[in-house]
Amino acid sequence: MPVPGRARRLNCTSLPSSHGHAIALAFYLAANMRDAVDDLYSLGVRPDLRALHARFLGWLSLTRGPRRADLG
Repeated sequence: MPVPGRARRLNCTSLPSSHGHAIALAFYLAANMRDAVDDLYSLGVRPDLRALHARFLGWLSLTRGPRRADLG
């Protein structure tokens, strides 16, 4: 499964259910990453944790809008 492209990343965090809930979204994705790691270990596969982090969590900060301090 490829890492989500820019358009899909923006779409994921612009969903009405996740709007304004970036921390909840991050926890949800982290829990899913943990499940994926457990699944891979149970299959006898040693997961590439950096690649999984990039796929599940690494793109989150790229979709974050400006902070209040940045708005002046």
